[in-house]
Parts: sequence; structure tokens; C-alpha cells
Amino acid sequence: MTLTRMSEIPRRAFNPGNIMGGVLFGAGWALTGACPSILLVQLGEGQLAGLATLAGAWIVRRLKPESFYPFMYTMVLIIALKLIHDGLGDILAA
Repeated sequence: MTLTRMSEIPRRAFNPGNIMGGVLFGAGWALTGACPSILLVQLGEGQLAGLATLAGAWIVRRLKPESFYPFMYTMVLIIALKLIHDGLGDILAA
């Protein structure tokens, strides 16, 4: 079936974990400069970012959801408040 023949795109149930997963993936990508596919290349080059990516993935995989989600929501809130603070500081300084 092609997209041009579809009359309607089926809706899926909303999962809040998708937002947190996207934020976590994007933050990890921004901090290490690596998506998971380039991880092995970075490790082969001896880059510390590759090791950090691997360690982060290993740690997150072993955390239980009841301890992981409160931690991540707190971290996202802190980062958001910092970005808002920095943005307001730039606006007020101008």
C-alpha cells in the first residue's frame, strides 16, 4: 500500500515514554556527538565520547523504570529551567 492511496493515517495511542525517550536520545547525542551507529567507530578511534555513550547505554538498560523515570524527569526539569534562565538573561541584557 502506498501513502498516496491511503485515505487516512491510522492513529496510535499516545505513550508519554516516547517524549522522555526522545529527550534522552537527543541529549545523549548532543553530549557525545554520537548516535548509536557511530559508537563502534568512536571506540575504534579511542574517543572518550564513545566510551561514555556505551557506559550510559549500559547503565540505563539496567535501571528499573521506577527509579529511572523520576531521575530523568528531574534532570529534564533542571535542564529546562537552566535554558529558560539563560534565555531570559540574554533577553534582559539586550
